[in-house]
Amino acid sequence: MYLNDPNHLQVQDLNAIEANELAMAFINDELIEPMERNNLLDNDALSLLNVVGGALKSIAQKAYAYEKMFDKDGKMPHYYN
Repeated sequence: MYLNDPNHLQVQDLNAIEANELAMAFINDELIEPMERNNLLDNDALSLLNVVGGALKSIAQKAYAYEKMFDKDGKMPHYYN
């Protein structure tokens, strides 16, 4: 358990872009690079991984924009109109 660990990063402390970058870094370090070292990925697979990475980055940017629409109290900007 991480309840008392001050170094543990809580998911709610991350915005969408930061969470995406951490997830993509993990996938790269733990899955893609070892597969490349062992010649398990061809050029087509690497190209497809680039497309998937770009799509995930785009989704994270849109999610971040959605996060930014909220005021500090968590309500939509037009809530008080």
